[in-house]
Amino acid sequence: MDFASSFKSKLLDALEEKKMDPVGQADADIDNDGDVDDSDEYLHKRRKAIKKAMKEEQELRDAD
Repeated sequence: MDFASSFKSKLLDALEEKKMDPVGQADADIDNDGDVDDSDEYLHKRRKAIKKAMKEEQELRDAD
């Protein structure tokens, strides 16, 4: 087996192991590293803040 096919095989195996959550079935493991920890909490709070800022910005645009 040459380097390219070996690399491709290993890459495909790794991709099969790390699957994303099905659409519409998200869980608390936001970063998909296999556990729920501080990084997931940070990402959740960050996404919530971004969503709030986007909503406020849209309300300002709609008010004009």
